[in-house]
Amino acid sequence: MAAPARLEANGVPGTPGGAPMAPKRAPQRLEWQGAFSSVAKPRSVLVTSAAAWRRLWRHDVGAQAPAVDFHRFVAAAVFLGIRPTGGYGVVFSTAVAVERGRAVIHYREKKPGRGDFVIESLTRPYGIRLYPKPRGKASIRKLP
Repeated sequence: MAAPARLEANGVPGTPGGAPMAPKRAPQRLEWQGAFSSVAKPRSVLVTSAAAWRRLWRHDVGAQAPAVDFHRFVAAAVFLGIRPTGGYGVVFSTAVAVERGRAVIHYREKKPGRGDFVIESLTRPYGIRLYPKPRGKASIRKLP
């Protein structure tokens, strides 16, 4: 049975030998969604670098970019353009498909259902999702 961790006098977790324990890393957030981007026309982009990631968030989302390790991940960003109401969104596949030896990230557009209660305002929905970095090239494809 392993010895329980103990708290040092200053409240920092420590090991039974007294050495401080390494802090646990928070898990990487994988997805972001929103109804208001600055992108008026539909487009998708695969982000593979920190510089492109920061530009995307600053120019297209209007927020500070979250930290991402681009040695481990790529980001699929889909902007739906202007929609007449709320209730629209991006639904990503959870896994990367392989088609003809290439990685393909699929998504579909979510539309409001009949009778759904939605905001009566123009929106510019977007979705951004991280995927494990594939070997070779990757693309983004909309499903019907």
